[in-house]
This record gives sequence, C-alpha cells and structure tokens, in this order.
Amino acid sequence: MARDKAALELPADQRYIPAATSFVGQFAQELGLSEKQAKKLQCATRTSLSNLMVRRGVDRLTLFVESCPHELRLRFVDTGIPTDEPFTSLHPEGLHVYLTEHELDEVRFSYLGRQGNETLLVRSFQEPPPARTPLSQPKVDIAADAEYEVRLMRPEEALEVARCIYTAYGYSYPVDAVYLPQRLQALCESGEMLTAVAVCDGQIFGTMSLEPGFGATVRDMGLAATYPECRGQGAAKRLFSFLVEEAARTGLEGLTGWGVTAHVYSQKLAGDEMRPCALLVGNAPNTFQIKGMEQTQRGSVIGYYRELQPGQRAPVSVPARHRDMVETLFDRLGWHTAAPTGAFDRQDHSELIVRGNQERAGAILSLKTAGKDARRVLTDAHDRLTQTGTVEFMVILDLADPGTADLAEFLEAEQHYFFCGIMPRTSCGNALLMQCLHTEPLDYDQIQLLSEEAKDLRAYIQKGDPSQ
Repeated sequence: MARDKAALELPADQRYIPAATSFVGQFAQELGLSEKQAKKLQCATRTSLSNLMVRRGVDRLTLFVESCPHELRLRFVDTGIPTDEPFTSLHPEGLHVYLTEHELDEVRFSYLGRQGNETLLVRSFQEPPPARTPLSQPKVDIAADAEYEVRLMRPEEALEVARCIYTAYGYSYPVDAVYLPQRLQALCESGEMLTAVAVCDGQIFGTMSLEPGFGATVRDMGLAATYPECRGQGAAKRLFSFLVEEAARTGLEGLTGWGVTAHVYSQKLAGDEMRPCALLVGNAPNTFQIKGMEQTQRGSVIGYYRELQPGQRAPVSVPARHRDMVETLFDRLGWHTAAPTGAFDRQDHSELIVRGNQERAGAILSLKTAGKDARRVLTDAHDRLTQTGTVEFMVILDLADPGTADLAEFLEAEQHYFFCGIMPRTSCGNALLMQCLHTEPLDYDQIQLLSEEAKDLRAYIQKGDPSQ
C-alpha cells in the first residue's frame, strides 16, 4: 500500500512533459534518492509520456507517483485507443537495456477495461525511504481539574473554532459553514447560528453550535467538538446547557438534535437532554461517513426535540393506527394533543417546497399548504425526483390540517410511504414525517439506538416499512 501518493493530470501535449518530469524528480528526491537517481526516473518519465502521447491519441492522461515501503512506482493512466503493449516490441535484451539505463526493476502494462490503460514503472529500494513526518496538529494541554469558561464565540475566534472542528471530525462535519471562518462569523452575527466555546487560559478547546433548523423559531443542536487530549472535561454537557439557556434567552421556542446510528456514542448527549421523536432510516448513503462512524448500509439518524415553552397544544390529524404513537411522542415532548377544530377552507392549489440533496440521493418535500391538488402535486414531484436518481424521500405534512390523515393514508397505500415520526414547529407547523425508500431493504438490527424510547420507535417504524 502506498504511504505517499501524488497525482498530476496533464494534457497530452509534449510541451507539458518538462513539468511532469520536474514533478517526478522533486518527489523522488524528497524520498531520499540522489539527484542522479532522480534524473534517471525523470528520463523514464519523459520517454513513457512521449510514447503514450504519440501512440495513444489521448486528450489527457494522469501520472501517479507512489511511495511504497520498498519501491517507488510511476503509473501512467490513459483512456486512449487500445494498442499493442508499449514494450512488446522490445526483445528481452532490449528490455533489459531499457530497465538498466533507467535504473528500473519492472515495467508492466495493463488494460483496465473502461478505465483505460495503465503503464507501470517500478524502482526498488534496498532500504525503505524515510517515513514522512506528519503535519503537527494543534495541541492543547489542559489539566483534568482545570477551570474553564463556556461562552459565546467572539467574531475573531471563528478560525480557531474551524480548527477545533477539523481536529475532531476532519472534513466530515455535515455543515460546511463551520469550515469557513467568514461564513461562520456572518451566521453568528445574524443570529442564524449560535456558537459556544469552551475556553481555558485563552485557548479554545471545545465548541458546539445551534444551527438553522426545520423552522424559524427552532435551532438544530450541532455536534460537540473538542480536542482529543481535552476530552473527559465534561465540556460537551456544559456547552449543551449553555446553548439551551442562550436559546431560551433569545426567544427560540424549540431545539432539535440528531444522532447517527452506526453506533450510540453520538446519541449520548442528546439522549440525556432531549427526547426522541423521529427516526429517518436510510437517510444517507454508506459512502457518506462521519469520521470514526463507518457503516455498511445506508445510514439512519435518530431525531430528538426539546421544547423551550412546554404546555403547548397541538391539533393532530393522523390515520387512526398512528394516533397512539403520535400522542405518546407529543406527550414526551411536553405538548398536549387534540383533534383539529373549526371549518377548513381548502385552496385549489398546493404550496410544495422541494429540497433535493444529490450527495445523499435524497429529497425533502415540505407541503406548506395542502390544496385540492395535493395528491397530484406530491405524486408528480416524487416521480420527477425518481427519474433524477433520488432514492430516499421524506414528506413533511402539517398535523393541524384536517386533511393530513387522508393524505397520509394515500401516501402509505399508493406511494409506499411509511410513518417515521413527528417534529414540532417546522416551517409546515407541527409536522408528521413520512418516508419512502427506493433501495435494498434495510437491516434494522444495524440501526443502533441508546434509549428504550428510541428502540420502541424503531420497532414501530420497522413494522410499517413496506420493505420489511
């Protein structure tokens, strides 16, 4: 396996060969080869590129330079027309001369099918090249019993927050803004985000944010990030409590939180402070991985909610078979449920907001207003998205709309949707969440959940999933 690897894509124009040979020579010398040895590799690179550009008829090709424990590999990959192996015209004596002149140990040619063709040059080492010294990560040294402050991020600290999140998650954190200091600063100044930091002796060692949520008066509790050497200080709990107080102080009405289900670690904090109310199964492809949370099937997330103004009344219109579960979920969140009352004048046309996510092949269909054409509008949107490769759908329906029960029945019976939970205070009101998956059936046993309430919700959703 390559320890270090570099790639250079270049046009199939001989004017670019000097740039490629310089690239190879510099890489070789960084591995400890002498200038003379590096020049031999540069000569081999020049010969190979010239040969490929003339014989293949390609527009572009890619050169890979790879350092392995006992050898250096030069790989030339092209998508040109298949031809005879470049070195088959050499007699064994001629090939031996070629290898000797360029101080190479092996030349190999492979067809890669639809990926094109590969020419491989190998130069062995008697001793493995020195290991590359990794770039140092920021280190924060804080005593286990040290006192520290939790407060809001200051504008000039946005870069330090980005570095803290990068150290904890790499580039796998799901919100791009946290990696862009100016963007993070602007969102915090506007109130769209609230970012808290844990600070000891002027050094930020932990952070957590309230991020835009499903509704205008709701924020989403982001993931906590702390430097690895500072874990165990209880910073995540203090950051969470601080943000809850700050959210209430600024007039927010509710908080949501999400935990991945590849394991239960990300659920511990939210599970202690919030209540589960939704489980989005197959919500992300297995190519979308949070650092340290790998999974073998499409990922699922458990949704939590915390009401900041308990005692609210929630009119709910749901199919009769879901009423007990919906009432149980609202009761846990501190809401009182009731049947919708009063006359309801339905408009002719629906208002549907569609948000697609190409990376996860998913879409959210938020029905802000259910008109007389709601069934057709939802069906048409679903069909159009299916044609673009969307495989995971979530529909958000207003539970206060007396017609939601009938619409949910239609989606379950005709479109193969299934109940996946509720979410208060969304842009569509208190919402019924329904999902549809065009994927292989999920193994619900791989969905790991911490609390018994979450496990009960998983069992209920699995029972309604038509693929099970």
